[in-house]
Amino acid sequence: MRREELVAAREAAGLSQEALAEAVGVYTSTVARWERGEVAPRAGLRADLAAALGVDLPALADLITPPTPATSAASWSAVLATAAPAERAPILAPLMAALMDYRATTHEPLDADALAAAVLAARADYQATRYAALSERLPVLLLRLPMATAVSGGRTSALAAAALMTAAGFALKVGNTSAATIAADRAMLAAAASGLPAAMGASARSVVHALMRTGQHAAAADLAMAQARLLAGDRDAHTEAVRGALLLRGAVAAAGAMDRDRSADLVAEADAIAARVPATVDGGAGFSSANVALHRVNLAVSLGDAGTALAVARTIDVDTIPLVERRAALAIDVARAYTQWGRYEAALDALHLAMRIAPEEVRTRRAVASMVDTLGRAGPPSLRPHVRAYAARMAAAT
Repeated sequence: MRREELVAAREAAGLSQEALAEAVGVYTSTVARWERGEVAPRAGLRADLAAALGVDLPALADLITPPTPATSAASWSAVLATAAPAERAPILAPLMAALMDYRATTHEPLDADALAAAVLAARADYQATRYAALSERLPVLLLRLPMATAVSGGRTSALAAAALMTAAGFALKVGNTSAATIAADRAMLAAAASGLPAAMGASARSVVHALMRTGQHAAAADLAMAQARLLAGDRDAHTEAVRGALLLRGAVAAAGAMDRDRSADLVAEADAIAARVPATVDGGAGFSSANVALHRVNLAVSLGDAGTALAVARTIDVDTIPLVERRAALAIDVARAYTQWGRYEAALDALHLAMRIAPEEVRTRRAVASMVDTLGRAGPPSLRPHVRAYAARMAAAT
């Protein structure tokens, strides 16, 4: 994109970035990305853009030539793309095999107490972002789930659902949507067999997440709302926490569908639940008022409101966030907000913080790899050696 000419055309029309964004119907951050040469305006917006700038379409076409893709040699994240398949294959193969063998295994099953301990250990690894350890623990756990978990009911089925939910979350982390979908579906079956509302609501979150990963954001939001309604009459604190976490997942899905109103409503409802549920009751998902604030940051970034995201982030006391995964996620979202603003040095500082908190979490995040590439291409020349060093650290993280 010939960004200097585009900026000149906007200024000649007497428009600020904010005014141009309003005229075209996009976010100010989107106009900023056009002018930095990161993306080209979508075809459907170009007539309105030409009208706002006072130029004809042929002239506009000269201003918005698409950005040239970075070659693999120049891409600051190329090292990540080349390292990922070899590193992830040993993780995905046993996980997928264990999921396919579920309920048909001849492995010695765990009794209820041993299953509870194993599920707790797997969940702890997941929340602490110890993904290398989890990749060894999970397949063994899944292969030792009691064969009758889908029909036995009660605690055993609820524990099996929890194990499968962890598997679904981990599969999404390492980029295997198929494995995640299988695990989420089987978690729902086991949760339904348990007859426990909290287990059913928690397993629904996994399905919502899997739907989001396949781009079905509106359907994911619908499912989250429907499942949350089923839990609305249960005032048990644990069930309430599960419902709050489900509403937050639904808010993220609604934001993915660019449904701002529904997203805001779901967050507000979750916030009300967090205000009355003790912080020690988390529903297995780290649900609390602090977690609601984290989601507000994430949603603002996802909707292009970088300023709001940073303002909310400044109000969060990191010491109130017990989960390593969530602390790292906050740092990554702050980096995303700074990237949207074009404050690339601050974005890289936030990414370094995320790396210090949870290197394995950083390694799994596609958003981080995308930011690294953006920082390397659009950042000032003085920043590029630091971006290259960060990309190397990501490739080395295990």
